[in-house]
Amino acid sequence: MARLSRATPSCEEEEDKHTAKENLMDGWKLTDPLAWAQEMFGAAELGDPRRTRRLVRVAAQMAADPQGSLPREMGGNWAALKAAYRLVRADGVNTSAGGARARSGAGGAR
Repeated sequence: MARLSRATPSCEEEEDKHTAKENLMDGWKLTDPLAWAQEMFGAAELGDPRRTRRLVRVAAQMAADPQGSLPREMGGNWAALKAAYRLVRADGVNTSAGGARARSGAGGAR
């Protein structure tokens, strides 16, 4: 007896795919997030070396826990969270300022 398949997945099937994706991410850990962030973003030209250092720190914290929120990534430190938001909103900070290494994804963890 042939079974008809649905064109759209059920809620349970979608949940199973989402759970499987979460489990895959849970098993992946970057061994040195700070070294990775320095390699990826350390040469970013953001108009001020303090911005580049902040970008490296924020990227390292985010890489250490990719599923975390920005407030959680900053460890409850209000000043660090505010600085991260200022970095994102700053003039001269955009995806093209990160340098070719960041744009190409070269040097990323595999």
